[in-house]
Amino acid sequence: MGPHNSLVSRLKEAAPGITILKCACHSIHLCASNAVKTLPRHCEDLIRSIYTFFSHSVKRMSEFKEFQDFCHTKPHKILHASQTRWLSLHSAVSRILEQWQPLTLYFNNKHLEERLSTCKTIYDLLQDPSNRIYFQFLNFILPYFNNFNKLFEKSEPTIHLLYKKTKILYKDILRFYYSPSKLTDDKINSINPNDERNFKPLKQVFLGAKVLDILQEPQISPNKGLIADVTKRFRQFMITACIQIKERFQLDSKILKACSALSVENCTNNNLLEIMPTVSTLAAEVPRIYSGDIEQLDYEWRHLPNIEFPENLKASSSLEELFIYISKLRDENQELEFKLLPTFIFSILSLPTSNADAERIFSKLNLIKTKIRNKLSTSTITAVTLVSETVKSKGGCVSFEPTGSMLRAVSRNWENISSENEEEDE
Repeated sequence: MGPHNSLVSRLKEAAPGITILKCACHSIHLCASNAVKTLPRHCEDLIRSIYTFFSHSVKRMSEFKEFQDFCHTKPHKILHASQTRWLSLHSAVSRILEQWQPLTLYFNNKHLEERLSTCKTIYDLLQDPSNRIYFQFLNFILPYFNNFNKLFEKSEPTIHLLYKKTKILYKDILRFYYSPSKLTDDKINSINPNDERNFKPLKQVFLGAKVLDILQEPQISPNKGLIADVTKRFRQFMITACIQIKERFQLDSKILKACSALSVENCTNNNLLEIMPTVSTLAAEVPRIYSGDIEQLDYEWRHLPNIEFPENLKASSSLEELFIYISKLRDENQELEFKLLPTFIFSILSLPTSNADAERIFSKLNLIKTKIRNKLSTSTITAVTLVSETVKSKGGCVSFEPTGSMLRAVSRNWENISSENEEEDE
């Protein structure tokens, strides 16, 4: 993605006017990965050590269940934290917190009985009060990144949401430690997340309700040094996260800002032209998508507020459904009212904001073409993938109803196979 001698720079040279968008999911993953480096390394090591200790031993898992029963804790397994997907750590962190008491008792007992150095190390980390604070903070902060990630993993168009949701995430994290008077919408792009002059006092930094409760516990509240240290680390986590979001996401992008006006609420609102007076601004940012009559396109955009949309369409439809409806509207002469705008909007919505769909297809490919079936041809793999995606879009194999043409095609293929078998028998 670099500006010099990179894939992007060569694409721009070969195809001037091309629209370049970074994968939102990978970008937020990198933001979280860089932010977590401000916390002690042993937090992540503790998760992996506990998982590794139980992962290959049914006996240990059975012994641990006795401690879960004793502590009246649900008998859940310890989850694996992926090395390449840092955001998967949230589920692992949440599970460790859930099992904290039985884990502490188990590893203490294991260390005393078997004198294993691994058990002693894990027990000492579980006994360290700062680690429980770190885990509780991660359990509080990581859902902000995960919820953003889940939104842009969807198969539906999300480009019109990217600017708004990135801005919300950026402001949400800034609010935890930054002066509220500086967080106005007109100044958000010019904010320096690392400007100490605008920081809240350290005692006012919000770390999550449960973290604040832990810091008030009798055995921790007297330790002012520990509280100051973890608070500074958590504030640095937030600062790093905000710096990364600002660097990796285009908060000043004209195309993303213009796309943010494309919502069902805005497009069916009489104040649409106050939100975006002209669609020519967006068209100018994507010359390879639209190079037609700007005046006609803009006329159709400005004509939208004159349309009376059904209330059910406003309330429950997606943006695609809305513009499908718009594309079918006809005037008194039975001519299409909107000839250019729907096609233009669909082209904008087709711009991908993440690689999630492509990665899902690659995962499906690995399930189809295995070591046992490694000689499948490309056409067969394509057909199986297409069938799978089609059935999935129709509600799954249980409720899928094949059309008449599908049944006839299957019947013809079966007849051909039967005739070939008969010939071979003869």
